[in-house]
Amino acid sequence: MTFSVKATIVDVIIGEMFFRNDAIINQHDSDSMDENAATNKAAKIAKQKLNTMKLFVRSDDDPDRYTITIKNVMRFELAMDFVGIGMSFRQVASAIQYAKIRTHTAKLTGANDLIVGQYVRVLVGTSLQHIADVLDHESVWAMSLAGDSSTHRGQSFFDLRVRVCFGHKLYNLHSSPFRCTTATQPR
Repeated sequence: MTFSVKATIVDVIIGEMFFRNDAIINQHDSDSMDENAATNKAAKIAKQKLNTMKLFVRSDDDPDRYTITIKNVMRFELAMDFVGIGMSFRQVASAIQYAKIRTHTAKLTGANDLIVGQYVRVLVGTSLQHIADVLDHESVWAMSLAGDSSTHRGQSFFDLRVRVCFGHKLYNLHSSPFRCTTATQPR
């Protein structure tokens, strides 16, 4: 299974907006923190970012695009099914492990929360690419963006909806609800 996504979506939205260095910024202001600790923390986060983005490979044919190849399609689809019903990344990894044991399916080997996170980044990137392709189509003559926020059990969420007239039909496209945090709330 192979996907192609524009570099701006991967670099800006997936790479920067979904992976911020707030922990380093917040700790950098601390007077008690020593310089080596900040450098080590920055190096660790840079390494984590490389690992989380390793499925995104610059395309040889078009340097303005990334190619994503999913080698284990069964594990990817099962993980996305579980994420789609609201399971956390750790829960998904555990559920896949149990499915592997129960069904004796070796193809499900190796799932962990980091791989599930990589898969979600791929799904978000490809979904944003599909929305961009629809909005860029010549038959689109109108679109609207709507934001909706709500609170569930004390946790704030934000949902982004795109309405677009495409091929003489009106479509509602929803992004996944984003968990909102403020400066006073822990992440």
